[in-house]
Amino acid sequence: MQAVDFTALSAAVADLKSGWLPARVEQVRQEDAQTIKLLLRTFKTSRWLVASCHPQAARLHLGEVDRTKVTRFPFGSTAHQYLAGKVLVNCEQPAWERVVRLGFARRPEEQTELDLFVEAMGKYSNLVLTDANGRILALAHPVTAAQSRVRPLQIGDPYTPPPPLKLPMPARHEAFDDWKARLTVVPGPVGPALFKVYRGVSQSLANQLLAQLGIGAGTAMAVLDEEQWQAIHALWNEWLRRLGESDYQPGLIRGGGYTVVGFNLRSPVEPIHTLLDRYYRDALNSELFHQRRSRLQQVLKAALAKATKRQTAFEQMMENARQVDRFKSEADLLMAYLHEGKPGLTTIELPDFMTEEPVSIRLDPAKDMVGNAQAYYKLHRKAKRANQAVEPLLTEARAEVHYLEQVSATVELLNEPADLEALGEVGEELTAEGYAASAKRSHDERPWLQIAQ
Repeated sequence: MQAVDFTALSAAVADLKSGWLPARVEQVRQEDAQTIKLLLRTFKTSRWLVASCHPQAARLHLGEVDRTKVTRFPFGSTAHQYLAGKVLVNCEQPAWERVVRLGFARRPEEQTELDLFVEAMGKYSNLVLTDANGRILALAHPVTAAQSRVRPLQIGDPYTPPPPLKLPMPARHEAFDDWKARLTVVPGPVGPALFKVYRGVSQSLANQLLAQLGIGAGTAMAVLDEEQWQAIHALWNEWLRRLGESDYQPGLIRGGGYTVVGFNLRSPVEPIHTLLDRYYRDALNSELFHQRRSRLQQVLKAALAKATKRQTAFEQMMENARQVDRFKSEADLLMAYLHEGKPGLTTIELPDFMTEEPVSIRLDPAKDMVGNAQAYYKLHRKAKRANQAVEPLLTEARAEVHYLEQVSATVELLNEPADLEALGEVGEELTAEGYAASAKRSHDERPWLQIAQ
């Protein structure tokens, strides 16, 4: 999944500043532990503003709301309490930082009294709501001093921005020779050098730029000729020009992913918010689908193993119960040949009633022939009762195994993110059948994902 970088965030911010200031916050929703949505209304229209601190999909863009009923989250509840009815009057992004400050006031002409900081920084992403004095009112992920000595974040503490990057800032006026010299100091391929030397440059942007020129990101800098270096520098300056003039060209790129500056473009998608909303909705749905499918397969594997084991046990019991006729036949033989019995015998051979073939019968030497016959009659009755009890259980076990095999086959056929709803129905059915334990819905799971113990 492609992460939102400085360039994509800048494009989203530029569009918000041009068309959505001021905008009243009608409603605040938090659909999962990492994503909050604000319903913005202007004089012309209304739309949801999505702010997420997902570790792989932290982002800020206009989008849609998920209609799924969700559990209330503390951050969303607090944000609604403070932001509902307020007006979005400011949207700022510090230079070359993946942080956006959204300012809210009571009225468009008044001073900002609340700020929502959207920090889209990979695994360090966060959402932080502060008051006019910079005091933290709520945040998506509290950070203790034990977790970070550099920048702990707790409710009631003053908000401190992320530590600034120490890399040099890209600049259009930088001479070609100086630019090239910075890059060639870094050992390795040209792709990693582009995003390791300057701040604000992501790996995806570097790859897009090089792909536009037909140069592989893993190409060694030593093999690039002067013409290729000049072409890379020219496209580098084109990126900086688009940033400076807010001249964005969003769309999907060849090989997967997206661009907002037109590099390696496969198909344009306008506006930027539509691109980001579609891309991350599809990417997260795909990730969620594979996660749920994998866990559902675990549920089925465990349930099928348990059911198969039960079926095998019942089949063994039925096999033992099939000794019913043999026990009765041996008891009848003993009663018919009482005169053949002698004290202390451990076995005796008697002719079968039908075939007259010798039948070897084990005897208890402490009992006489009648006692041994009675023992076999007792085994016969016990086996007969067992046979009657186990047969319906075996039928039920076989039906259960067949059912689980069918469900497993169905899950194997559901292999596309578009099958997410169907996968959910299968999971809910297994929950209803008791194969998966019901649990409270979390930010990325459904109740049926927990294996029943």
